[in-house]
Order: sequence, then C-alpha cells, then structure tokens
Amino acid sequence: MVFVVALIIAYGIFSVGSLSSEQDMRLRTDRYNVGSDVNAIFALGENTSDYISSLAEIEGVESTTTEYRISFSTTRGSLAARAIDTETWLDTAFYENIWFSEPSIEDVMSEFTGEKIILPITVARQLELDVGNMVTLLMPSGSSYQMEIVNLIGYSSPLEAIVGRIAGEFAFGGNYPSYIPFDFLNESGFIDYAEPHVLMKTTQGTNGTLVEQEILQLFPNVASTDSTTSRATEREASTFEMGATRARWLGVTFAIVLAIIGTSLIVSLTLKEKEYETALLSVRGFTNSQVLKVLVAEIMVMTLFSLILGIGTGFIWLFGDTANQSQNAQALVRPQIVLDPITLALMGLIILAIVVSAILPILRAARFNENKINVLRE
Repeated sequence: MVFVVALIIAYGIFSVGSLSSEQDMRLRTDRYNVGSDVNAIFALGENTSDYISSLAEIEGVESTTTEYRISFSTTRGSLAARAIDTETWLDTAFYENIWFSEPSIEDVMSEFTGEKIILPITVARQLELDVGNMVTLLMPSGSSYQMEIVNLIGYSSPLEAIVGRIAGEFAFGGNYPSYIPFDFLNESGFIDYAEPHVLMKTTQGTNGTLVEQEILQLFPNVASTDSTTSRATEREASTFEMGATRARWLGVTFAIVLAIIGTSLIVSLTLKEKEYETALLSVRGFTNSQVLKVLVAEIMVMTLFSLILGIGTGFIWLFGDTANQSQNAQALVRPQIVLDPITLALMGLIILAIVVSAILPILRAARFNENKINVLRE
C-alpha cells in the first residue's frame, strides 16, 4: 500500500509542478521576445526621443526605454547587439540576473558607457576571451572598434565544460544577444543603422493589445507593435501551441481522479484483508469508535509515510525533469520550478484527496454488524 500511494502522490506533485513550470516558461519567453510587456518598433534610424513622453502617458504604461538593435561582425561571424540606455533599461526591460556572469548586471550598468560590451558566452568561448579582455567589432561601414568585455551573457552546459578542458575553448551555441551602451552607438554615428524598439513596462492587469492599438493611433508611422497579451491570445487560438498545455491539464485531472479512486481502492483492499481481525475485536467487546481508532492508527500511519515518500519523490522527479530541460535548452529563458499559491493549492488538493480517500474506507470498515461477527462462528 505504502509504495503505491506514494507513487500516486509523486505523479500528482510532478503533474502540477510541470504544468506551472510550463505556463511560467511561456510567459517569460513572451516577455523576452517582446523585450518587456509592450514593444513599439520604428523604422531604421528614426529618432524616438520625441515619442517617449507620449508613450509614457498611455494608460497602464509604468515605464519606458529605447533599445536599438543592430548587427555587427566578429572574426567568427555576425553578432546581434542591442544598444541600451542604462538609466532606464533595468527598470523597464525584461531580464533575469541568472543570465549574466559576475559582476552583477546592476554593478555593470552603473559604469556601462563608451566602448564596452556584454558578450555572449558562446562567442567568448570561440574567441578564447573572458571578462576584462578586448574584442574587435566590425561595423557596417567597414571600420572596427576595440570593445572591453565587462560581462558575459548566456549559459555553458556541463558537457561544454568537460569538452572545453580536453579540446580547449568549445561551445555548442546559444541564441544570446550582446549589449552595448547607447552613447557608443550614438557617438560612433551608427545609430542610423539600428532599429529602434521602444519597450514599455505596464502595470499588472493592463491589456497590452489595447496599448498597441493606442500606439498605432498616436503614431501611424510605427513599423509594428508587439505585446505579451497579443502573443498569449494568438497562442490560445492555436491548437498546436496549446496541445502540450491541454495534455498537462489532462495529467493534473487524471492525478486528482487517481488520488481519489486509486487510494480508496487500495485502502479498501487492505481493510478487506483485516475483516477477520475487525470482527475479532468486536467479539472481544470493542465498540465502533474503538475499532475506528485502531484502524485509523494503523492505516493513517502508512498513509503519512506514503505522503512523506510521495512528496519527496515528486519534487525530486520535478527538479530532475526541469534541470534536464534547462541543460538541453539553448535559449536564455529556461524552465524553473514555480511554487506560487495556485500551484501549492493544487498540490494540497491532491494530498487532501488522498487523505480523505483513505479515511472513508476506514469509516465503512469500522461499522461492523452481526454478519461480520458470524464470520468467526462459521
């Protein structure tokens, strides 16, 4: 009984945890692809400084920043770069501290001016460079600049580290952008080659699609707009995109049903084997309440051990699966464990269903009658 119930609990914990992890991953991926909550994209070289104040006044917009996207070249190929305003980027753009190496991104931004760059770790490995070294950037005009590497962005897998020790610097690759200061792009004169993206962080509950519509009304010259709300709406309309999510919800539903029916059947079968023992207790003068206490003490001890074993196994399973997905991913946004109130409530519901399903058969078994007592007389 113990291991079967523990398996049911572990499956329930894993199903709920993986569902929450997937939903969180989708939201974070949308925010990364958009750049923030809402993104307004203008034509190459367009000066957006006159638009910022109007965009900031849109209802629901909390903060704004401009991010210029441009491609440079290194000796190993093309390099996608984003020129950022250090005074506003941290408060508006979407990023995660785990993306960056030491020192922290906040410390880097405090002195992020001039000819400096945050370089993708894959490029740094290929060029055998590290923080503090210089990297040569080839500009669209043909000129070149020596940029100081002040931080690295991206991940290196354990396999890359092992191969790197044997065969020197090695990287499988990864879709990581580089970052340069806006003042460098402006002073070097290459701002006309860059595509301006005005990123907007909105207050919680703001409909990004409505913000996009207002942007289009205010600035008919805007090339395009994007938002996490629009991406979520498009995904929900796609059968293919929502297939995995529906499958995980089906798994959670199955886990709850399995917890109720499976646990009840297992406990009932266990108590069936104790029918003679229960009848013997009644012959010796035990009342219903006394028999109930005996059965509860025996069954609930096994159930408690099953809960401990199942919860531990479920979280180990969940952490292992998440770690495996993270190692196989090459994007910046990677799966993570999410234990928000809704997730914990669903996990608690499964545990409660198991406890209740274990108690109900005990209540039925404790109600012995003359037929049960006659078993001993036959």
